[in-house]
Amino acid sequence: MGIFENDFLELNFLIIFFVFLIFDIFVAYKLVNQEVKVTDV
Repeated sequence: MGIFENDFLELNFLIIFFVFLIFDIFVAYKLVNQEVKVTDV
């Protein structure tokens, strides 16, 4: 039970970390695209 809980927490942490990483890249990409559009106009 203890080992399972440990793996579960580790898995959750990895999933949250990757989701945050992808979200961060997505937001940065959107901001960069906005800046490019603004400078083009």
